[in-house]
Amino acid sequence: MSEVPDRRTPDREQIRPVKRRVEDRLIALPGVVGVDIGEKVSRGEPTGSESIVVHVNHKVDVSQLPEDQLIPAEIDGIPTDVVEHRIRLQSHLVPVAGSAAPPTPGADTTDARRYRPLAGGASMGPFRPVPRGASAVDGAPGEYLVAGTLGAFVTDRRTGRTLALTNFHVAAVDTGWRAGDLQLQPSRIDDGAMAGSPIGTVQRAVVSDRVDGAAVLLSPGMQWYPGVIGIGPVKGRAVARIGQTVRKRGRTTGLRHGTVSSVDFTVQIDFGGETGVRTLRDQVRIDRDPTETEFSARGDSGSVVVDDRGRVVGLLFAGEEDGSFALANPIDAVLA
Repeated sequence: MSEVPDRRTPDREQIRPVKRRVEDRLIALPGVVGVDIGEKVSRGEPTGSESIVVHVNHKVDVSQLPEDQLIPAEIDGIPTDVVEHRIRLQSHLVPVAGSAAPPTPGADTTDARRYRPLAGGASMGPFRPVPRGASAVDGAPGEYLVAGTLGAFVTDRRTGRTLALTNFHVAAVDTGWRAGDLQLQPSRIDDGAMAGSPIGTVQRAVVSDRVDGAAVLLSPGMQWYPGVIGIGPVKGRAVARIGQTVRKRGRTTGLRHGTVSSVDFTVQIDFGGETGVRTLRDQVRIDRDPTETEFSARGDSGSVVVDDRGRVVGLLFAGEEDGSFALANPIDAVLA
């Protein structure tokens, strides 16, 4: 009797090495912004099959694409899926001339308060205005103020001093940053008077293939709370697991809940200015709770993503424009 061929659907562990091998080729195609692993959806219905998911800015009918830009239906026997998403950094930028700006789009919960002692989940940003040129991500040419979120506090292993954790694109912003750049809480967007706002200076910052991070050295005597507003004390760190429920508290949307849906998301994203387009690999994807309208919005960059035991699993830096999901650096990569 002949054997029946094994037609079981490949699982994530089997798909992962294939996805990593082909993701650079896929993400180099025009319009592709991300490559992930997830359930294939066909005609709006889940198929139950894991696939290599290719994220594009806009879907285009295959008849309009040259052959060398087509995404194959399968790669090494693994199905592919093409989905449309617009992914952007979650900082909030306002022209200096218009610093009395309208609310962040899509959000009515912006917290512009001053917190002393400092706490995770609060508004923050650099003192210096940031020059931008004309582009889709930069907007009109000019100088901009930046707002994001102070995520949590860590201890410098070399000096024992306390550092505030956030994103590169919140505290350092671009290639013009320098160690010692002054940081404010709340941000200049949220406190035009800047009365009592300085909290410290950038000590180090990096954009790598896994991390968009910055560490702010707190000013001497600055008091801080070892936790996140609305969540409570931070109780260490952990590796994000698919299916786990998580929370984050951001400057713009406040306390939101979600579910980790992937730890394999590779995204190509424009940081603007001279930093330009960067690719970050194996990022954590968090889908919003279905009872909430969004997980994050502009101004929430730098938030820490926390599990139900109070452990940090990620540092939020980007998300879908409609708020349906966010992306976070794995916290172990951030603290490495």
